[in-house]
Amino acid sequence: MQQNNTTKKNRVYAPIIIGISILLIVMVMYPMYITYTDTSVVISSLEKSKIEKQKKIDAITAMQRIFTESGSSDIKSKVQKYNHSYNTSDIMEAVMVNKYTKATELSAPSINVGAVSIDK
Repeated sequence: MQQNNTTKKNRVYAPIIIGISILLIVMVMYPMYITYTDTSVVISSLEKSKIEKQKKIDAITAMQRIFTESGSSDIKSKVQKYNHSYNTSDIMEAVMVNKYTKATELSAPSINVGAVSIDK
């Protein structure tokens, strides 16, 4: 009879112990799960933006490759001029009168200056 009584007590306490242990496990694991899901969402969005930016970079490098392979050397020299730092001789070249003075058959040479902007 003694053994039967102990078995009945164990049957009552076992579900309570299992319930409490499951509750403790959930309380510990739930914040870890939330952190994991939030991190995975952030990582996936960052990977998408990385892929988009990489596509833009690839498009720009493809355009640069096309430009370097083709085109006249005159255009290349004009574009390469803008890669240099500020230089006063470039301004003088742009403002020189001889470059913009043109003589026509009907009139004397005139000075035509389009748009000149000077930045530091």
